[in-house]
Amino acid sequence: MAAFLARRLGAAVLVAFGVATITFLLIHLAPGSPLAGSGENPYVSAEAIAQMRRNFALDRPIHIQYVRYLTNLLRGDWGLSFTMHRPVLDAFRDALPNTLLLAAAALLVDFLLGVTVGTLQGMRPGSRFDRVCSAVTLTLYSVPTFWLGLMLVLVFGQELGWLPVSGVVDPALYHARDILGKLWDRAAHLILPALTLGLIGAAATARYQRAAVLEVIRQDFIRTARAKGLSERAVAVHALRNAVLPTITLFGLSLPVLLSGAVLVETVFAWPGMGRLAFEAIQRRDYPVVTGAATLVALAVVAGNFVADVLTRIADPRTREAQ
Repeated sequence: MAAFLARRLGAAVLVAFGVATITFLLIHLAPGSPLAGSGENPYVSAEAIAQMRRNFALDRPIHIQYVRYLTNLLRGDWGLSFTMHRPVLDAFRDALPNTLLLAAAALLVDFLLGVTVGTLQGMRPGSRFDRVCSAVTLTLYSVPTFWLGLMLVLVFGQELGWLPVSGVVDPALYHARDILGKLWDRAAHLILPALTLGLIGAAATARYQRAAVLEVIRQDFIRTARAKGLSERAVAVHALRNAVLPTITLFGLSLPVLLSGAVLVETVFAWPGMGRLAFEAIQRRDYPVVTGAATLVALAVVAGNFVADVLTRIADPRTREAQ
């Protein structure tokens, strides 16, 4: 187990280093400057712009900037945002909890709904239920994330008025409510963004799980279970325990996908998270925020794969010797 953890930790360091390097080089070599907007402001003098370039070390060669960036990163200093004029880590501390909350809720919708529907489809191949669910999941998977979000806003927010459509809480009423009122306020604001991310993910998970169940139910131990007179529910449990292993891998890859997919969802619902922060940083060419966000997503990919490997080892003892 120690060797397994050491390999995964080494891989995490290498992936984070590679992503930070590639992102740093791409954004610095791209045309334009993060201070270009300041040059168009008549109230900002050329001397002030030159001083800002020196303050952010933008006047130095790119290799010197790179070495300085890596040195600061190893010390835990992710830099100072050019546009927000605050440490990048402070901006991440404010935005990351909102994104993690959204991703966790979407992940719950994704796998609870996707695994359930996919298993039921796989146990009844060719039935009307299977055909209807296949059409629905294919349609959902084909829908752009931002379009689904806008449709949910129009239906449940504007037409029916059941749910709020922007922000994390109601800024006017949140602080005046009791504990239960605050929890409901947060939950109500979370429902539509989580459904937007989770439903599209559930469509893919259901199709993936259906294929896994179809492969398992053709095996001999399923025929034996049915020959012994086990109920279909018991047979489904046996099939699910074996068909869930490929889905565990999908679970590990879903976290970074949700974090990256949150960019559009957070923009549609004005959700103050990492996706919206990274999107605005790219527009403003805020180098430290962009490279920091890319590094965090890389770490999320490694963490997701690590969780998937651990869950696979727990679910299937045969993989412990292989790893």
